[in-house]
Amino acid sequence: MHPRMKNPAAGDGGAPKCLAGQLDASENNHIQRAMQRAAPTPAPAISERKHRSSETADDYRHVVAQLSDGWRVIVCAGGIQWILQRRDGERAGRARWVGIDYCRTRKALLRQCRASHARIDPAAWSVLDELPAHIAEMPQ
Repeated sequence: MHPRMKNPAAGDGGAPKCLAGQLDASENNHIQRAMQRAAPTPAPAISERKHRSSETADDYRHVVAQLSDGWRVIVCAGGIQWILQRRDGERAGRARWVGIDYCRTRKALLRQCRASHARIDPAAWSVLDELPAHIAEMPQ
């Protein structure tokens, strides 16, 4: 700070005074809550990250329907779209899946499933037919 400028919260040496004793309890609580909100969320432990499967993994948790050996439909990790996936080889001895089509409506998903040229299990068709009209209507 420039020597001619005065800092009202400064003591004799120009350093800010400690305001801790001057705040009432509600102001102090408000500041503590703001600091907690601003604190970054810690990253998950390495062991926890190991057990999460990605959308491309064979053991992904949010599979809606297994259409055939090489095709499936999942809900994306963010829950905002259905993904029609095709099996694409293996990684580390496990099946790897790639996204082919991304749909937010049941109508579009059914159209893309028909266009995939996959032999679709009739039980999988019935699961797809029961989906809500839009992904936003899916229960969490």
